[in-house]
Order: sequence, then structure tokens, then C-alpha cells
Amino acid sequence: AFGWSRQAFCDAFARRVAHQYNDNALSFEGADIAMNWLWEFAIHQMGAPIPEYFLDVYLAFDRGEYVPAEDAGTDPELTYTRPLIGEIVAKDRPASG
Repeated sequence: AFGWSRQAFCDAFARRVAHQYNDNALSFEGADIAMNWLWEFAIHQMGAPIPEYFLDVYLAFDRGEYVPAEDAGTDPELTYTRPLIGEIVAKDRPASG
């Protein structure tokens, strides 16, 4: 309807999820589920290439899904996902003067 390519749609959707999660308007669970469904869409509808922005957001949420053995006892969302998404969103927002 917007005339976007599938790649542009995936990046726009991922950007929205990342920003809403970063602003605490979307829970980790909701954001993670959204990105997993978008991944399925991307793989089955687009094939390659996967857009870089979308992939970065997807992988940031993927990191929060499990705790590596060497980090037992940590919260993977807070340890991995939250900082990675913060970095991604910071690149989108203009530096404040």
C-alpha cells in the first residue's frame, strides 16, 4: 500500500519495534515475538539479502532469548538486548547539542 519494497518494510518495522522497546512502550516479550515473526516473513518472502538494520535488531533480541553457560545467573535481556538496542536507537536519533 505504501509502495515499499519488502526490505524497506522490514527495516521500518524493525526500527519501530526497536524504538518502542527502547522507550519502554513495548515489552521484551512483545518485541521479541514481533521480530521472530518478521524473521519468518523475511526468510520465506524475501530470501536474500536480509536488510542490515532489520538483521541487527533481530540479532539483538535473539541475544536476549538465552543465557550462555559462561554467563549463568545473568538476565540476557538486560545484559545483551537492552544495550544493543540502545546503541541501534542512538544511531537513529540526532545528537543533542
